[in-house]
Amino acid sequence: MFLKEREQGVQHSTQSLHTLLQIAAGHIPTPKTDFSAFQTQCTDSCKSWDALINQLGGFTDPVSSKPSFTTKESSLLISNSSFLISLDLSIALTLRDEIEARERILSPTDVSSLMTVLSRKGRAQKVVALFNLQKSMLAVSRESYWMVMQAFQISTNRMGKSLVWYHRMLQDESIPRPGIRIFRLLLKGYLFTGDRDLDLAVSCLLEYERLNNVPADMTMYSTLLQQLNLDSRSNDVKWLFHRMLAWKLEPSLKAWNQYILSFKKDGSFNEESLFQNMAAQGLDPDVGTYYSLMEVYASVNDLASAGRCCEKALGKGFILSTRMWHILLLSHLQSNDINGFDRNYNISLSEMNSDQYFQSLYMRRLMATGEVHSAMNTAKSMLSTGIYPRRFTYDILMKSLICHGRHDYAIKLFEQMQQAEVIGIHNTYHMVLMTQLRNLDFYENPKEEMVRMIEDTFADMKSMKVVPSTDTYNSILSTLVSLQNSSLVFHFLKHFEFHPNIITYTLLLKFISPSVLHSDLKRLAASAFHDHHPEDPLLENPAAFDRIFFTVLFSVLSSSKNASATQQDQYNQFSRFFELLVSHNHLSPDVFCFNSLMAGHLRLQNNSEVIRLYTLMVRDYRVRPSLRTFTSLIAAVGSSKMQTMMIPIILPTNEIIEIEATALNIYQSLERCGIQPDIALFRILAKIVCMKRDVGEAKWLVDEMRRLDIDEDSFAFKRVARLL
Repeated sequence: MFLKEREQGVQHSTQSLHTLLQIAAGHIPTPKTDFSAFQTQCTDSCKSWDALINQLGGFTDPVSSKPSFTTKESSLLISNSSFLISLDLSIALTLRDEIEARERILSPTDVSSLMTVLSRKGRAQKVVALFNLQKSMLAVSRESYWMVMQAFQISTNRMGKSLVWYHRMLQDESIPRPGIRIFRLLLKGYLFTGDRDLDLAVSCLLEYERLNNVPADMTMYSTLLQQLNLDSRSNDVKWLFHRMLAWKLEPSLKAWNQYILSFKKDGSFNEESLFQNMAAQGLDPDVGTYYSLMEVYASVNDLASAGRCCEKALGKGFILSTRMWHILLLSHLQSNDINGFDRNYNISLSEMNSDQYFQSLYMRRLMATGEVHSAMNTAKSMLSTGIYPRRFTYDILMKSLICHGRHDYAIKLFEQMQQAEVIGIHNTYHMVLMTQLRNLDFYENPKEEMVRMIEDTFADMKSMKVVPSTDTYNSILSTLVSLQNSSLVFHFLKHFEFHPNIITYTLLLKFISPSVLHSDLKRLAASAFHDHHPEDPLLENPAAFDRIFFTVLFSVLSSSKNASATQQDQYNQFSRFFELLVSHNHLSPDVFCFNSLMAGHLRLQNNSEVIRLYTLMVRDYRVRPSLRTFTSLIAAVGSSKMQTMMIPIILPTNEIIEIEATALNIYQSLERCGIQPDIALFRILAKIVCMKRDVGEAKWLVDEMRRLDIDEDSFAFKRVARLL
């Protein structure tokens, strides 16, 4: 009697092992999801598996050794994600070992359960081994292929092997056509693996609907809508949403929210009509709906409407995200609603931790009402509570201090930013320079002091890996122009070389001064923009011109991308006039002047003129070329269809040698001239090599870029590498 009861107990315990393994796989849902006792139970000397099942919710039905694929298909869809994350793989393997020790063989159901657990862990090779075991049992199902495909997707983060097994399944005549779970897995692969391809993901959804003549499920639609929005493919989002409606498939709230987001940077939708359509479907807006509406309005700079959406969400009792609080507070600042800002700012502090951006907004609010000292105290309190100001916070403070005439405080704040090793934005450094340069009139030698200030600030920027931009130079020029000191303006232009833009020209043209030079510059540039020739009296007065004038003038005249024939004629006329002044010793040209003139001819596609000017510059006037000179020359030679010719090169020893005028020859001479190439020059060389489609030159250029540590992700490197 005792032995019979013991045998029944062992059999019942073994059945519990089968049940637990199915629970571990997610084939059997349980009321509880806390499996903390699972690991403890596995290590106990006396494994009371029945008691563990009772702890998990009392599921004690015996497990049949015959697999039920219908049950598996439905139960897998409701598997608990929190359980899967916490589940230790060793638990399932322990259950397997216990079953094998007692029964010496696994049932098809046990194999399927193990495959499920291993598949979710990405153990592809073990899953394949179990698949072969299933095959020997004649128990392979559509879910078996699905688990192998999933394992390969997780382990490789690629679609290749997963697709191989998909096609094997299609060739297996014993397996029914792929179901929703197979296509959902393929869709997930095309969206979230290294082979991400939204077009293939859309094709996957369409293929499922074509094969089965039924719509894809809402999960597939919602996920695809979200990913299309992330790639800013708003038209595809709208098309997919309307396709869903055509199938008579009622969109979920998540799908509606994604549809709303598709109107970003468009804003052409009717909010009232949208809510009516959602209400007709029985859906009430959630916080995600208001977030989507907020983003749509914010994308078209309608902060008032964006803030109103946040107010509505707050009024309905929703918890706002950090982004929504930011937009709400910004809308108050834009409308100068200080009371509304203070009210909502206090609410936001009670609901979430104050971050740097909140503090920056609060300081903007203080600056809006002129509370400079309060803003400074807020910055100090940030440091005392462990919230370190970010660069935008410093920028706001410095800008406000300068606006209120507190330049000394602005400089001190900049020094504090450097001590905190905060990398400032360009605007921060611009304001520092503007503040320092305003005091140049108080120095004995303002020119030297100006150069020192600029070079020191550039050194600070370089240490923080911030590169001075054209806007940086324009900020300096704007400050110097405001001082009405022509000597400082022209000393700056002579000392620093940069690529001017239309703002630079505008600053120069608006430079008011009694100087003949400046008035002539205004008149001459104005005449160029109005398509008529300059007045003759100007041509008769060479003393009114200098090389800076021509440097700016040539840039202005060639700034148009599609220059008319009249504009090109004007450019050529001024070019000849420049050479005439130089030949009569009325003007001493420098490299900046020639660079501007050559760049203009290059932009107007006068390649032969670029080469001629370079030869004139080196051979006749012995002006030493710079990197910008060689960049224009290489571009002209590479684009020119002229016969091969010889051009001069001036060495650091002032010796002039002749070389054959090819792009690669000129590049190879740079090292002898003591010039270091930059990425802009390599972009020109890449373009020339790709036009010639010379594989040998392409290989040489790739090796050269690697030698000089040019970033392999740069456009120039990738463009040449495609030829190989």
